[in-house]
Amino acid sequence: MEHEIFISYSTIDKSIADAVCHSLEENGITCWIAPRDVIPGESYARQIMHSIKDCKVVVLIFSENSNRSEHVENEIDKGFNSGKPIIPFMIDKTEMNDELGYYLGRKHWLIAYPDYREKTAELISSILRLLGRNHPQMEKGPDCVPIKMVKVEGGNFDMGATLEQGKDAYDSEKPKHKVILNSFEISEAPITVAQYREYCEATGAKMPVAPSWGWIDNHPIVNVSWYDADSFAKWKGCRLPTEAEWEFAARGGNLSKHYKYSGGNTPDEIGWFADNTGQSGTRPVRAKKPNELGLYDMSGNVYEWCNDWKYEFTSEEQVNPTGPEEGIIKASKGGSWHSSTRSLRVSNRDDDPPEFYSHNVGFRIARNTNEKISET
Repeated sequence: MEHEIFISYSTIDKSIADAVCHSLEENGITCWIAPRDVIPGESYARQIMHSIKDCKVVVLIFSENSNRSEHVENEIDKGFNSGKPIIPFMIDKTEMNDELGYYLGRKHWLIAYPDYREKTAELISSILRLLGRNHPQMEKGPDCVPIKMVKVEGGNFDMGATLEQGKDAYDSEKPKHKVILNSFEISEAPITVAQYREYCEATGAKMPVAPSWGWIDNHPIVNVSWYDADSFAKWKGCRLPTEAEWEFAARGGNLSKHYKYSGGNTPDEIGWFADNTGQSGTRPVRAKKPNELGLYDMSGNVYEWCNDWKYEFTSEEQVNPTGPEEGIIKASKGGSWHSSTRSLRVSNRDDDPPEFYSHNVGFRIARNTNEKISET
């Protein structure tokens, strides 16, 4: 496979290496990483050596573990002798051994501890500079406005893999089932950078790590965990929408015209996704066509956290479902600027651990109709 980056790491640090790889590829940087890209039946060592030779930059996930790894030493030796730029991404405070010191002593070290995720954007920027590429300028839209809530009248709908979703529906969306919901309100658009900054200034909370394109006031806030989103919602006297509420609203509630996406069947008219962003980042909220309820960006721009722990669907009718009391992963919906159109569908289901955050995940807020939004 064609790739720009070879990622060298100790197998003990695999979860971090995979997360770094994911972040790079979300920014359009192609990676080669074992064992994902190893072709079965061919020499493992030969594939490693060829992949290093064919890459443009080597990223070393440096730690106490990689410092002791003979495999890592061999990979860095190959990268060094092939004339490849090597970026050591230092995830703990370990003094390098003499062998790696020979190759890396004069390299630019990127200190990434105690939390490597806070340095991922800097790693991306460094790689893009080495590749001679830059993030395109993000366009600025109209000024942000205070949070506007839209009432969604109660009703019932078929949730999940409905007819218009066709073959694009995943197994997790099945079976479709009837859901009955009370009325509720949901924010017209995802929470923006400006709105989240106001919360941070009022409460002393820290702004998240900025994405590689920086903070733009009327773009959706990103790099927020479920806990961050939940805290913001509670500060406003609200909550996160349940997965059922989110999907009902995205479908247009009682005004639904049964579109595949939120607000239409033509993705480019209603949302931001990989094909119209070039996978280059978020876009201003409310810049595309709203859905039947006047809600914006429910397909694309950013995935949005839901309140529920994710659960498996059954065919049983449900009334105001809120998911299980305990779980491991939280539901999210909507697709993002980095997604294919398949992820933009109203029934598509995504999920992540609640502590997870990413530059393509944000949120909007909801409340019961008898609750008042806080003006603080």
